[in-house]
Amino acid sequence: MRKMIALSLFLLTAILILSSTVSSQSLDSCPVQWVSASYGGIPYGAVVCGHESDGTPLYLARAYYNGGLHPGKVRSEFGSANIAYGDDEVKVNPYDVYCGGGMWVAASGGAVPAGAVICGYDTNGEPLYAARAYYAGGLQIGKVRPAFGGADITYGGYEYTVNSYEVLCCAWDGPAYPSRPTMRVG
Repeated sequence: MRKMIALSLFLLTAILILSSTVSSQSLDSCPVQWVSASYGGIPYGAVVCGHESDGTPLYLARAYYNGGLHPGKVRSEFGSANIAYGDDEVKVNPYDVYCGGGMWVAASGGAVPAGAVICGYDTNGEPLYAARAYYAGGLQIGKVRPAFGGADITYGGYEYTVNSYEVLCCAWDGPAYPSRPTMRVG
């Protein structure tokens, strides 16, 4: 009996420790999971969601900045999460890295497809969604909300708004075949 109580306490402690570093929720059987990291760290299970023009993988990240929680991108060489804010590419530590499931659905003009995953919020409290778009030969990761009129991505220290992009979704009822994140770290 004492062994069972000790084992139960151990498991409860392990669950509490894990829940303090990983936030998750399930939306339409799509696990949404974020793992804390900093200074270029890419956690086990991170999903490759984009790439530089030379093929270097990019991961979806989010970071707190100026009163909001902003989706952006990370790779080890950055040493931070890079987010779009105020026409600039801003480096932020610490950050969270996406380790969940989902699919990327084509959109344009600020549209957010049904089933889109809320990945953060702007300084005014409006939801922000993860977006990715082709720019400068790579598939760059950023954010979108309808008021932007497109996806805001970063490249070379600056913020750019791109009209055609994809949005991370958990459920999709549209006619097109969405693309899925396919590569995981670990």
